[in-house]
Amino acid sequence: MESSYAIGHYLTLVKPDVSVFYRFQNFFINKTVDWVNGPHTFLPFGFSGISIDRDGGNVESNLLFPNNQLSREWAAKAIEEFWIARVRVVLVNPDDTAQSSQTLLHNYVGQITAGSWRDSELSLTLSSVLDAVGGDVPNRRLSRVLCGHLPVTSNVVF
Repeated sequence: MESSYAIGHYLTLVKPDVSVFYRFQNFFINKTVDWVNGPHTFLPFGFSGISIDRDGGNVESNLLFPNNQLSREWAAKAIEEFWIARVRVVLVNPDDTAQSSQTLLHNYVGQITAGSWRDSELSLTLSSVLDAVGGDVPNRRLSRVLCGHLPVTSNVVF
């Protein structure tokens, strides 16, 4: 028996200082699907703009939603409060919703920094949570507590 595969997305939206979050998936229509961090309900949305910046600058991506009561309910708060969005790009087996039949292709984490809407669509702009200039991972710096012993000189001996 042949299987066909397609690309789907699992989206988690988190308010940074509390555990308010939303989980959506955009492939299995009118279904709630379990994924790594819990059940994801269906919401048609698009995700675009993943690219790698070799200079480490803030690379933007976009989430595009239908402009309806469900998306407007949380979108304005997400922009104002700089929520964190985690998008998992997944190779999906259309015949099976089980997580074991899906393969993670890419994991993107971005901070919602802007948004816009028209009559039929709502767009959120995601910026990288890494700041190439200041080393911030929102308001954090590399330290011994976060990643263990760090060299303090260029004289490292193995």
